[in-house]
Amino acid sequence: MGYRSRVAISLSDPALETIKSAIKLDKNLRELVNDSEEPTLDHGRIYFSDIKWYEGYPGIDAMENFLSQLDEEDYGFIRIGEDYEDVEEKGEPYTYEMYVSREIEW
Repeated sequence: MGYRSRVAISLSDPALETIKSAIKLDKNLRELVNDSEEPTLDHGRIYFSDIKWYEGYPGIDAMENFLSQLDEEDYGFIRIGEDYEDVEEKGEPYTYEMYVSREIEW
């Protein structure tokens, strides 16, 4: 089963055009994006509600490499792990109106 995370990525218009080109060349990146809940890349958003976001997985490594080549203002990234305090942010998520909200639901 393994440790699961929720991951949200939002891209600027230039970064969106770049990833559209990159997925044509990188099979691992393409497969990861196709497995997302918005695989068409509409609105520059990529979301996974239940993914093993581990270093060493080819698709994850491809996405991490892609994001590392962007300027911070060109993307927002938030990963929320299963553990309460396991939250990772990269880029400028607040620029893209991304934030973490914890709530209790019945």
